[in-house]
Amino acid sequence: MPYIEQLPIAVPLSADIEHRANRPVPYRARVRWTDPHTGKRRSLSEARATAEEAQECIDALLAAALRGIDPTRSNQSLADFGNANMPLALRGLEAKTTRAVASSGVVRLVGL
Repeated sequence: MPYIEQLPIAVPLSADIEHRANRPVPYRARVRWTDPHTGKRRSLSEARATAEEAQECIDALLAAALRGIDPTRSNQSLADFGNANMPLALRGLEAKTTRAVASSGVVRLVGL
């Protein structure tokens, strides 16, 4: 099974907002952290139209990290979440049951 990175609760994040002139969306909200398992420095950034929107983005990522949610996964789409977690949800089911679940509208909602 491949290693899945998950942050422990309350991993320290550093955050900053950078104003980049001459861009249609000039404020970059960025958070950085060190993965305690790998020791690698990771980051996530998003462009926003205003400094207030950039701060809201950072606040949401900080709140997610305090709850133990990996910042890179905190703004994941429902389809991405379903694709990442469906094997876990279907484990232990017989193949005929898995096929029935896969053909239902619920699974198609998340892109499977």
